Amino acid sequence: AEVYRRRLEQSGVALVCVAFGEEAAWADASRAAEAAGWLWRPADASGWRGYFSDILTAKDGSAKAAAEEGAFFALSLRGRSCASGVGRVPWDELLGTKLPPIEPLSPSDPPAPASEEEAAVLAAQAALYDALRDVDAAAVRRLCSPEDDDEVSALAPLGRLDGWETVLKYDATAGLRLSSQDATVAGETAFSTGLEFPAGGNGASLLCTQRWARDQAGGWRLAQHRTIPYTALADAAACLRCDRRGCVALQRTGAAGPAGMPGDGPA
Repeated sequence: AEVYRRRLEQSGVALVCVAFGEEAAWADASRAAEAAGWLWRPADASGWRGYFSDILTAKDGSAKAAAEEGAFFALSLRGRSCASGVGRVPWDELLGTKLPPIEPLSPSDPPAPASEEEAAVLAAQAALYDALRDVDAAAVRRLCSPEDDDEVSALAPLGRLDGWETVLKYDATAGLRLSSQDATVAGETAFSTGLEFPAGGNGASLLCTQRWARDQAGGWRLAQHRTIPYTALADAAACLRCDRRGCVALQRTGAAGPAGMPGDGPA
């Protein structure tokens, strides 16, 4: 969640973390996030654990899986349940479809690296957007990891994997602006996010997320790139998943998509 810290603030989201099992120590990073305002410490952790265990057990007996993999439950600003699940939180989809920004976003918010390593990741991100603005498919591929991304590979047979030449064919990324860039680093993997503002988009914005893999020279190579519309009062109906080969577009085809997916309706 840390890489989405500014997105959580922009959407008015507070993240309450409840540890299953033994109570974990509140680490320095958690205290810093709490001070920043986007992470909240539960006042009664055992009560929260009991509440979630009862719900999960009554629903489908998944309390054990939740203890092992984690579970999440989201409330909208209206106080309505808008998403839930077991496992990793799909933050970009959740923010784009259920918890959009509460105010218009700025195309001029600066990057905010917290360390030299994060600054290096954001430099790699900046190089990616230079290539996208230049509509240079070869330059995009040179920035990518040589490995195919598992998620893109799994989605490709269900839709269509367009190569970067096709993705950039109509100059949709020419003049693209990027703002509010953040990054996190965990060993050999890093993540970055930012806000995209397409030229001629009348203020519409998208949330982008990149996953990076460290190469043998210590630099960062793009492993996956994903975008989803992220605009005040809007429900995203499509998103992209990309790797070195190109992008797969995911889009609803009916009046509403499956629960928790793009196009499922406003919260």
